[in-house]
Amino acid sequence: MLYFREFELKENDQDNIEKRIRSLSKRRHSSLDIVQSVSYDRDGKLFLAVETSENITLTRLKLPIERFLPKIIVRFSKSDFRYYKIRLSLFSSIIFVLLWIPVFSGIQGISQNKIQASDLIVFFCLLMGFVLLAIIEIALTKRKLKNLEK
Repeated sequence: MLYFREFELKENDQDNIEKRIRSLSKRRHSSLDIVQSVSYDRDGKLFLAVETSENITLTRLKLPIERFLPKIIVRFSKSDFRYYKIRLSLFSSIIFVLLWIPVFSGIQGISQNKIQASDLIVFFCLLMGFVLLAIIEIALTKRKLKNLEK
């Protein structure tokens, strides 16, 4: 998948970060793209995590009211826990692409004088709404990741 942003934690102790990730995460064995991350029962955990030989990927546990926020997946490399990368889940990526298709087609239609710009407003607003929700989810996830630095 395409990771579109990399961040750095201020904590320098990689062992401490790894211990915090493990203590604040519920373990799963299937892909986070298909696992539901909505739960009332958190047991003090903040994330769902899947561990491979090279990476630990996690996603934020959400309340049911946050169900409509796009799912963000965070990847920590086991070689350096100070840096993490984020991406949209598979389903969120598909929604993003499906929202782009009519906007892109509309832009082409406007350039060829086949449609008017007002016909494109609804699709553009839906796309911007999705982007806004993704930005909110990234901010919420980054706020939870700050708990790894404590």
